[in-house]
Amino acid sequence: MTASGDIQQAAGLRAILNLLVPLNTLLVGASAALLPLLAEVQRSSGRAELAAVTHRMVAFVLVGAVIFAAIIVGFSGRLLGMVYGSQFVQFAPALQAASLLPALWGVVVVYRTSIRAMGEAFDLFKVYFYALVPVGITLMVVMSRGGASRAVIGVVITQLLIASGFIYRFIAITRGGVRFSFVKANTSKMLLLPVYVFVGLLARLWPRSRKLWVFGRKSGFGEGPLRVLLEVRARHPDFRVVWVAQNDKDLAAARHAGVECVLRSSLAGFLATLRAGVIVITHGLGDISRPAAPGAKIIQLWHGTPLKLISLDSPSTYSFGRSLVARAMGRLMLVPYRAAFRAPHAYVAASELSAQRFVTAFGLPRKRILVTGDPRCDCLFASDPELSRKLARRTLAKLWGVETLPETILMYAPTWRDGEVDPGVPGPAEIGCLAKMCDETGACLIIRSHPWGFGADALHLQQEIPASIRFLPSSLVSDVTPLLHAVDGLITDYSAIAIDYSLLERPIYFFAPDLATYVATRGLYEPYEVFTNEDWCSHWYEVISQILHDMSGAGTYAKRCDRTRAIKRRHHAFHDGRAASRLNRPGFRGGYLV
Repeated sequence: MTASGDIQQAAGLRAILNLLVPLNTLLVGASAALLPLLAEVQRSSGRAELAAVTHRMVAFVLVGAVIFAAIIVGFSGRLLGMVYGSQFVQFAPALQAASLLPALWGVVVVYRTSIRAMGEAFDLFKVYFYALVPVGITLMVVMSRGGASRAVIGVVITQLLIASGFIYRFIAITRGGVRFSFVKANTSKMLLLPVYVFVGLLARLWPRSRKLWVFGRKSGFGEGPLRVLLEVRARHPDFRVVWVAQNDKDLAAARHAGVECVLRSSLAGFLATLRAGVIVITHGLGDISRPAAPGAKIIQLWHGTPLKLISLDSPSTYSFGRSLVARAMGRLMLVPYRAAFRAPHAYVAASELSAQRFVTAFGLPRKRILVTGDPRCDCLFASDPELSRKLARRTLAKLWGVETLPETILMYAPTWRDGEVDPGVPGPAEIGCLAKMCDETGACLIIRSHPWGFGADALHLQQEIPASIRFLPSSLVSDVTPLLHAVDGLITDYSAIAIDYSLLERPIYFFAPDLATYVATRGLYEPYEVFTNEDWCSHWYEVISQILHDMSGAGTYAKRCDRTRAIKRRHHAFHDGRAASRLNRPGFRGGYLV
């Protein structure tokens, strides 16, 4: 039996919709009235207040919808009999299921109007597209073949997908500063998986231009993709190179640098990715417009030389949580993850050691990994190191709006803790000791947290941050690598920045307050004692002691620099700053440059 083929079922379905559609029309009218009010809230009080107002409105709508649904459920048979006649009473169960629609319509209208008030109009199209194509349309067509009741259930589920999409997009927009975690990212990917598959199949059939290259980086404009972009543009002036920006800030940075750019979430970003012959990324397909990537030649630069376990080597990558169901979902998520890791035509590694780690991390044959050096580190090789140091110091001073900086600059740059609280965040007592150390030695400490890590608010200080301690968040500068020239000593834990910084052959102070926990939950590719040559600290006071000892002129400074040089030799196959050039060399293995 089909609702379309059975006249009685079709009439029942039409009768049900005729009762409810006027409510949807009223809600659309209410949306037109709400839009200027919500836009004023956004303009005068910001997105946080708009979110609060929106959630209160949704709660009000849901209360009204629950009352309406209760009335419909209780009187569905009588209502149908009174309006359409006794022959329609049989459709009472379908009307009861349809009573959920006003609640879903109300939620959609409120969140949709709020998103419009924030000027994110393209997000509306994306939500409808992802919900309807292919899942929603397919579901409604299939369910309609089972009669009016099943057809209504198909409509309800589709509306639920649309409502969920608007809720997700609204939260993503209004909480843009919320830290990334694998659990949240994996949930999002699982929900959108049918869309990725469907659009990905179409993308494989789309004609692509070998002279259009797109570049993206999840953490913002710069680093390896930018170095490769500039190299491609210099070698091939007839090529079109486009940066795919994550947000308006990245868009402005790219334009300021004279690079053509498009917003990842825009139609232009989707079309640029869809037409590109070559895509260069650092994190994953989320660096660009993910659904449009299949069919292009993808080069994965990755975002650092790994000491901590990454991707398939680390269970946290495909985590949904710790419950039995969550672990089962995590195992299921391994399938699309393995497919995504196989999507790039080539991975780029800084050394043979990194290449071997990539083999297990991404489940790839060794031949898919190119040892060219890391393009993001090309800027750390300078013909005039002292000039590079002065320029980097000048850039830092300009960023902070000061005339001069102390002669010695130290940087604390911890790794990301998968969304968990960073145990290395200095408390008020540690901040006081660090400030005292800086004052005594004429130094300045820069705190550079991971782009998805903590900010200055995590210090919980009751007083102002001392002038000798400064923050360098990713919101201020997304590409920190060129500024490492200004750093005279690095404090870090398991971060790849230690391996990058080793190219400068300056002292590194290893600080790992959660070593046992981190090894148990995330894991390392080699014992920390081996990597650090058994010289690491678990408390800030030990770090301060080491720095003061080195600055006193003791021989420990030279020994620490020797250890840095040993890290450089192990993790960097090339020491010439020409990684981007090697990757773009005509005739390079695999033909990645046309």
